[in-house]
Parts: sequence; structure tokens; C-alpha cells
Amino acid sequence: MSNFVRASKFRHVFCDPPRTDATFTNFRLATVTGEQSYIKANPNYFAIALQGGGGPVAIVPVDKPGRYESGPVISGHTAAVLDFEFNPFDDSLISTASEDTTIKVWGIPEGGLTENL
Repeated sequence: MSNFVRASKFRHVFCDPPRTDATFTNFRLATVTGEQSYIKANPNYFAIALQGGGGPVAIVPVDKPGRYESGPVISGHTAAVLDFEFNPFDDSLISTASEDTTIKVWGIPEGGLTENL
């Protein structure tokens, strides 16, 4: 039996914590469980499912970090949103699938959401 312990290749790797002005905070996340990803992104926005009636999905610009203050959301379903996905060819389109057995395609206006959809 050998007592050889291999040295880690990553023993000198470290990272600095992110600056507070470069983070996104204060999201009330949905508690729906499943096999989906709970956050999706494209070059302009990221989407995240939130708690609340109608399965709200927040669409947040990636270039505006900070504290999320209940802004406009997509909330057109009657039950929780199970999955959502951005269109790979058009950054302003997102589709959502819900427990109410509907799939909806939403258009994000130029400049982001200014009112609930």
C-alpha cells in the first residue's frame, strides 16, 4: 500500500468575490421543481422564474446589475411556469411553458419590459 498523495493542480487557484455593484440581488425565486434550468440568458437579457400568481418571469437586462425591485414581468399564464427559453435566432423572443398546459411566445420590446405582459 502506497502513501503517495497526488498534489492538486488547482492548489494555487483562487478568485475574488464579486463587487456588490456588479451583482443581481433580491429575487423571490419560484419554488417549482423539475428538470429545467431556472435561469436562461442571451446577450441582452436574462430570464428567471419568480414566485407569484400567473407564473411570473422576470426579464432583466444584463447590463443593469443591482437590487431587483419588483419591475415588470411576463405573467400571462394561470399556473406556474415550468420552463422558458429564448429564441436562439432572435434575442427579443422568449417562449414559456406552464402547468396550465399552454406554451406562449412573447416579444420583448426594444429597450426591455416597461409594463407587465
